Amino acid sequence: MTIDEINTLIEDKKLRKVASNDRQEIFSLAVEITDLEKQRDKLIAFSKRASAWQDDYEKQKAKPSRSPSNTPSL
Repeated sequence: MTIDEINTLIEDKKLRKVASNDRQEIFSLAVEITDLEKQRDKLIAFSKRASAWQDDYEKQKAKPSRSPSNTPSL
């Protein structure tokens, strides 16, 4: 599930929660919203880490290799 899909679900459940008069449904929706928000936060954190790893990889790839040449010395 993408971050946008999770955000859409959260907004939908918040609207349902506001419109509901049933205490049990309100509580259930509140729990679902909290779980979705946690899932979204984890996904955002992972996305940020993955982006940082990708940036580091690109920087390392751009640097010239420091390994000695493979040509034998005479």
